Amino acid sequence: MFKFYRGTTFPEAIALGEGCQHHNDIFWCDSFEVAVYLSQGAVAEIILDELPPHFNDYQSLVKIKGYPEQRPYRIWGISSDYYEKDKGLYNHIEDFKIHYEGSDYEKS
Repeated sequence: MFKFYRGTTFPEAIALGEGCQHHNDIFWCDSFEVAVYLSQGAVAEIILDELPPHFNDYQSLVKIKGYPEQRPYRIWGISSDYYEKDKGLYNHIEDFKIHYEGSDYEKS
């Protein structure tokens, strides 16, 4: 099982859950804490049983500006084409959750 998170807004989280990515490129990470830091009210969580083809081709290591732990974090930059197309990321999602700021987590 694989879990990935995106810190985002509530409306964008709903759209992602419906298979619609409104930005050309968005970033997912494998750290809930980093996603909370980057969130604007919500964290989208996707759970996959298996990774879609070529998924790790989109991976890179970055340091998150302003994040307390200045170590490299893995992120995946996913294009809207790759998220939405027939054999893309959305079609591999087994479960999708939205975590709400103030309910599921507190932003410090």
